[in-house]
Amino acid sequence: MRFHREPLASSVDENEGGEEEMIKTIQIMDTTLRDGLQSFGVHLSVPERQQVAEFLLRRVRVDSLEVASARVGGDEHETLTTIVKWAASHHCLERIEALGFIDGTSSVEWIASAGCRTINILAKGSERHCRKQLHWTLNDQVEYLGVEVEAARSRGMAVNVYLEDWSQGMRQSPEFVSAFALQLAKLPIERVMLCDTLGVLYPLEVRRYVQVVRTLLPRQKLDFHGHNDRGLATANTLLAIEGGEDGVHVAVNGMGERAGNTPLEEVVVNIKDFLGHAGFLVNIDESQLTVASRMVAAFSARRVPPNKPIVGANVFSQTAGVHIDGDVKDELYVSDLRPERFGAQVTHVLGHLGGKASVKSNAKKLGLDLSVEELELVTEKVQELGANHSLSPSDLLAIVADILDRPELVTISLVKVVTNSVFAKSASANAVIAHNGKHYAITARGGGGFDAFWNALRKWARGYGVIVIPELVHYDIDVPTSGDSSALTTVIITWRIPDKSEFITTGLDRDQVMAGIKAAVAAVNLASHRKGKQS
Repeated sequence: MRFHREPLASSVDENEGGEEEMIKTIQIMDTTLRDGLQSFGVHLSVPERQQVAEFLLRRVRVDSLEVASARVGGDEHETLTTIVKWAASHHCLERIEALGFIDGTSSVEWIASAGCRTINILAKGSERHCRKQLHWTLNDQVEYLGVEVEAARSRGMAVNVYLEDWSQGMRQSPEFVSAFALQLAKLPIERVMLCDTLGVLYPLEVRRYVQVVRTLLPRQKLDFHGHNDRGLATANTLLAIEGGEDGVHVAVNGMGERAGNTPLEEVVVNIKDFLGHAGFLVNIDESQLTVASRMVAAFSARRVPPNKPIVGANVFSQTAGVHIDGDVKDELYVSDLRPERFGAQVTHVLGHLGGKASVKSNAKKLGLDLSVEELELVTEKVQELGANHSLSPSDLLAIVADILDRPELVTISLVKVVTNSVFAKSASANAVIAHNGKHYAITARGGGGFDAFWNALRKWARGYGVIVIPELVHYDIDVPTSGDSSALTTVIITWRIPDKSEFITTGLDRDQVMAGIKAAVAAVNLASHRKGKQS
């Protein structure tokens, strides 16, 4: 299928048959640092916002960032000023944008004083919003908006205009939207941003409504700004592109008010996979999406659901034995959504559902060649221990070492550990570990009990070349919410080893710190085993 429209910001190639084929790059505007931070209870510090901005611009390569709302107080102005200063020094100032309002040019002054050169002015895209909230007529809005645009242009700023509640405007007052669009065509603005503010639209409506505006504004750049209240934001965004949009607005992990904004990771991947054949491209480096997701999740203290498309911890895992068996034989359960695209790999879950296929697959990755009898014994133990939770490859290593009497597979073991945390002071850890039949006492201090133990282990391991201390990438904790304070806590840690590959270990204990320490010991054993196998 091919969609024809005005070739805005596009290049045209000719195929072998002489037919012209449109190539159109969809502009990705990320609003994590503006609309995304309207998530309830979320706040990022100025340095954290700057770090996110730098990563999205340089590594993910989004086309532009919306980073602040004018005149809302707090550290918004400091944030905008800081990011603008960095962007100017790195020759990408034109990619920084800020939200402004129709307020007698106060927003224009606020944004200009931060050094930002692009303002996105919020106007009303529905007659009801314009009349009920602002008590304006359409002519009033056009007049007041013209003042803002003139003020911004006189300061050398680029101007874009949001049509807030545009979706319901198209449903309830299409004549208002049409009249407003024709007035916008007369103003010196760069982009008209069409908002499904409350996420009310169905995908086919989006395409139809965008096509109406495209007809009214045939040479105007159009953006689509979706919300995910009905779980349709990604689908709506794709249909908006089919309808004629030139750019789309997204947020990392779908951050935003209520159910959130359109997820960056979902939109990018689906444009590439489903619209690429129609000539639509994006500039995004999809291999950086998982890292961006983790960064924003960590700074915002908002966990990414494990089943979150593209970036969730479980999306490239297989649990059922029949699926694992099919994967091993000919990747029968692997789609074009390959994990390698995102720096991930397929995981065959060790548990009571995986059976021999899972054990055999994971053992092979560990370099363990199990006989039929050994496979039976190990699978039986895995199913017993994995009845209530999944095991990790490091658990399999320990099981094989125990069941098959192969202690050399376990590099270190924990004999004893005591951690001590005092309010407003650093924590300490004193532990005894076993290595090659000998016991070693280790001790250190840190920001908490886990950090203190990890510091002690790293300090001790420097003298042993066979021991690999992996880099901690992501620390996640699953705290029971059943009301039982003695219930088991699971700590899930992602690690990276020198060859840049990543793996996960888990720790289970009633004490959160001890659960993390167990996961850390398991990580050292797994990383050291892999190094020994390679040697």
